[in-house]
Amino acid sequence: MNTNIELNEQLLKEALELTELTTEKEVIEFALKELVRNRKKRKNLLDLSGQIQFKNDIENTKPSLNLAAAIEQRFALFGEFELPTIPREPLREPPNF
Repeated sequence: MNTNIELNEQLLKEALELTELTTEKEVIEFALKELVRNRKKRKNLLDLSGQIQFKNDIENTKPSLNLAAAIEQRFALFGEFELPTIPREPLREPPNF
């Protein structure tokens, strides 16, 4: 389809640089494809509106000071998960100054 339209030259030049496409036709086709893709994605998200329910669980929102407990909690949904025990050296005495 052939169509004559006036385009913002600066905008077209910037689009050519950003996309590394070589022709104005490629840039316009790319822009149209992106527009359609983004609108479809937005429509799909809007279709989900009201279908997703969030659980307000205050226990899961508190930051844990225990890293091992936080990791186990994060992976609990995947079933049995146990962190391996890592051997540690005893704490050293602080120096006396």
